Amino acid sequence: MRDGILMRIVMRSIAAILFLAIAVPWKFLLPETIIPLYYILSSDFFSEYYKLNHLVAGGAFDQNGLTRILAIILFMETFALLGRNLLILTSKRRGWRIACNLLFSLGFVLPVCWALIYTWELSRYIAVMGITPARIAGVRFAVLLFFVPLFCMLRWNMAKCTPKRTGVIFLVCAVLAYSAVAAIDARAIRAVATHPRPAVCFPNRVAVPEKPATATDYGLKEICFGIGARR
Repeated sequence: MRDGILMRIVMRSIAAILFLAIAVPWKFLLPETIIPLYYILSSDFFSEYYKLNHLVAGGAFDQNGLTRILAIILFMETFALLGRNLLILTSKRRGWRIACNLLFSLGFVLPVCWALIYTWELSRYIAVMGITPARIAGVRFAVLLFFVPLFCMLRWNMAKCTPKRTGVIFLVCAVLAYSAVAAIDARAIRAVATHPRPAVCFPNRVAVPEKPATATDYGLKEICFGIGARR
């Protein structure tokens, strides 16, 4: 009995730490998230703040590039998933389950906002520089970043979920995640076409070539099977 109570305390404490890991960044990241997000979702923006003449490349983990942004998003989504699954085991009450699902569904809001920005910057980068195997892998990760929250929120809130229903949810979420990435990509292509060509590529501040080195068009085929020799 006492061992069971101690185990529940330990599990709830660990889950609380996991949730704080995804909740605390709100204070520090929200302003930087909302301003680029506004441009993605609207038709106009404060061009003096958001530099459309800059591109964001992959970079490394110690640089403010796409690789670092991707790592942060994966970290937050993983902790939201693990935190919910750990916390929900501490009680079998229906109200507790609903509270856990709601709490950790909200925990996905920040990483989804950053997933929008990651996809936006990656799409602009590809539209200017062209596609490569590494950039196609980045697009696959973008789809995954939207798929995980969608799948978790739908799966968590279904009373009974048979393997067939789980498969249907999987397919629906995959379609929605790909549609989100495709919509952001189309918006980014339009932004590149209607503004002067970017001149600088961060985080290494290298010059952007006048023409893309490879083709810039890609679709579901390239995402699933990679790029062909003609690329």
